[in-house]
Amino acid sequence: MPSRRLTRQDKRRANRARILQAARKVFAQHGYHGATIVEIADEAGLSNGAVYYNFANKEDLFLALLDEWRTELIRDVETAVGRPGGAEPGHSFQDEMRHVIGTLKRGREWRLLLFEFVKL
Repeated sequence: MPSRRLTRQDKRRANRARILQAARKVFAQHGYHGATIVEIADEAGLSNGAVYYNFANKEDLFLALLDEWRTELIRDVETAVGRPGGAEPGHSFQDEMRHVIGTLKRGREWRLLLFEFVKL
């Protein structure tokens, strides 16, 4: 059975995801100010033009990543605290809170990047 051809929108979504993944890695390695669009494009295996087609500039790309991180953090915290009405069966409230705190600690590199981003 022949595979379905990707639409232009499918390709754009795939490229955007590749760029975001590459940017996450490059920002983590070099910080916001040290990262360049060229490095991000190279990491993604795309051209600089593909990055600029999806994002207006480095700041726009960083803000998209920040929004992605915020969404992940909210989802992780919601998962950590379990369903409404209390802790999951077999887990105490303290266990749930340890998990929430662990989730927040994993975001340390994002907090550092955010401070660097807003720093003049």
